[in-house]
Amino acid sequence: PSLAKLFASHVFLTLAKLQRKCLTRLLVCEHPFAAHRRRFLHDGTPPAWWICRFCRDVRCVEDEGHVLFECVNDDLIKARTRAFRDMLTIHPPLEYVLPKRTDVWDLVRFFARHPRLLARFADFVHMTFKMCDEVPMIIITSQNDLAELGPRP
Repeated sequence: PSLAKLFASHVFLTLAKLQRKCLTRLLVCEHPFAAHRRRFLHDGTPPAWWICRFCRDVRCVEDEGHVLFECVNDDLIKARTRAFRDMLTIHPPLEYVLPKRTDVWDLVRFFARHPRLLARFADFVHMTFKMCDEVPMIIITSQNDLAELGPRP
């Protein structure tokens, strides 16, 4: 479904208010990830310098796909593993769907057909948002800052 259809759908409206708010923020790019927050600073910093605050790897831009599906930070891995284990318990065929869908919008569209999956995914998104509140964003303003951070081993 389109964004408008999802927001008006019965499935979306059955979610708790906090779950709806988190998914809405994610889908309209009003989330706390650096890819959104840094975009509006207009400080000339290239997107490649919007480094993930969790893994601190200079090769990783902190965007939705990275934080939700790829980041190797231990706390994110634990949260992701727990969330997707719960979702697999709810809907075992998900095991075959997940590897093919790393686009956030594609996953939400898939989850929209399964209300319990959508609710659990929304809980996971909320958890990542809370983690962003607890860990300061990395601000890289020069090549020197980038060199000091260095790649993660």
